[in-house]
Amino acid sequence: MVEDDALAVIMEVAEERGAAGTVAEARRARRLLGEGRFNVAVLGQFKRGKSTLINALLGRSLLPTDVAPLTSTITIVEHGKEETARVLYADGRREFVGVEDVAAYVSEEGNPGNARGIEAVVVTLPVPLLAGGIRLVDTPGVGSVFAPNSEVTRRYLPRIDVALMVLGFDPPISGEELALAKDVAPYAGRLVFVLNKADLADTTVRDKADAFTRRVLERQLGRRDEVVFHASARKACEPGGDAGVAALAEWLTRLAANAAGELARGSARRACRALAGRLLQDIHLETEALTRPVAEISRQVAEFRAAVRDVDDLALAAQVRVRESDNRYWAGWEDRRREFERRVLQAVLRDTLEAVRGLERPTRAAIRAAAATAAKDRVATAVCRYRDEAVAEFERFRRRRQDLVQGEAASLLDRVAAAASQAFGMVIGGFAVQSPDVDVEIGTFEFSRPTLALDPSTWLDPVVDAVLPRSLVVRRAAASARRLAADWLRRNLYEVDRHLTDWLDLLRRSLEAQLRERLDTLRDEVLHAVEEGQQAQERGELAVRDALARLAVQRNRLQAALEPLTEGGPAA
Repeated sequence: MVEDDALAVIMEVAEERGAAGTVAEARRARRLLGEGRFNVAVLGQFKRGKSTLINALLGRSLLPTDVAPLTSTITIVEHGKEETARVLYADGRREFVGVEDVAAYVSEEGNPGNARGIEAVVVTLPVPLLAGGIRLVDTPGVGSVFAPNSEVTRRYLPRIDVALMVLGFDPPISGEELALAKDVAPYAGRLVFVLNKADLADTTVRDKADAFTRRVLERQLGRRDEVVFHASARKACEPGGDAGVAALAEWLTRLAANAAGELARGSARRACRALAGRLLQDIHLETEALTRPVAEISRQVAEFRAAVRDVDDLALAAQVRVRESDNRYWAGWEDRRREFERRVLQAVLRDTLEAVRGLERPTRAAIRAAAATAAKDRVATAVCRYRDEAVAEFERFRRRRQDLVQGEAASLLDRVAAAASQAFGMVIGGFAVQSPDVDVEIGTFEFSRPTLALDPSTWLDPVVDAVLPRSLVVRRAAASARRLAADWLRRNLYEVDRHLTDWLDLLRRSLEAQLRERLDTLRDEVLHAVEEGQQAQERGELAVRDALARLAVQRNRLQAALEPLTEGGPAA
């Protein structure tokens, strides 16, 4: 089989070049080709119900649906005689874990920011749907997943054979989802759409959403008669099931029966082109470094390094601009909080007086208790409202800041790409900033009576109240309740602001780290192959001749392996 032969050559060349990651990817592609397996990637934005749909197709709860699986981890579910779960780490380690523990590795809650360094989690299950060769792939549901900072996800793009895009009815297809469809369309052998949560829309809404989605796909992608299912993944997980999910499962089963071999070969061909292309670019760079005069290549490397240093300086300037923009955005927040406190304390005074006036023949103690309770109720409601406003403001700020950082990142990376192209003729792909998942939750609020909030003469209050007229007792109780309310407000609003500061700090550090990591990775990718050639030149003419001969052999072997794939096979 030409695909298997090509993958074997790619493995050999990658081993010669010390490209361990490419070797591992080629080995996996050969195994999947031999087993006739193909990848059905479930794509879509967060909260569209991707994981719930996968659980519904599997007939069991495997993937987490109540937390945000926003790590850069890919989850693959394939057929196996036994239930197993295998964690593949980016550093090459492998670890078997319990299937019931998968959520701890693939969710943001269990693996925040993919701190564990996981490349993918592969689960095997004895599920009939998968027996025909289907591998269900759950991808990070964060907008357009094919241009993120995660190298793992970027490299998975050519491996998708069937793209199953999960949409909704409100709106039917967003701009980000359309961009995602455009990203995946050139690669996937099949493109299927599921309008999920159909149980929440009536027939008229569903029909309009279906027609709108088809019009957009035809106008933007030039694709007609796309397969579109109306389904409710949630209902499918309940007794009685869902007809839409059942129809989707039947369609996938027929696809596996009729086209598994074709799809598996198409998957292998795409893997061949992607992996060989990666190796050929490295060979080109190393050859350039060997054949150009030492002085010229040294000059070009120096110019590229200088350009990168300039970009580093510009990156610092960009960070300053973004932070200054942040400061301007939040400049009025403290004033808003003070005004909020003032209005709440005015309301506390009104509430306490009304609460006391509503009492029938109250004792002096009952007056003070009613005033304190009214103050606490008003403050508790106000603090929750302040928290909700802070969360909403943070979400607005998050979207604005991501757009701002994306623009700065594009400008900086364009400079690196231009420098790499001018020096070495290297083409650098795009990059999309990913907003981190931030747990915008705040625990319970505190309404204890701190010592500092008590009047020094509080212990005398019962004695004094006993000899004062009722009107003065009411005023004293209202004033005491207001002091308590002011202290509760200060402490609890401070707690909200402390969480808000932590969220902002996490957002800032994550976005800046993504940009820094991408710049460093680009620099290393460009310089690695060039420096290999430089080192050979430094060893002398014989070393250069040997290295060029070795590179020519590697290039010819790869090109010869790819040649049979250019005709008669599925397009990449």
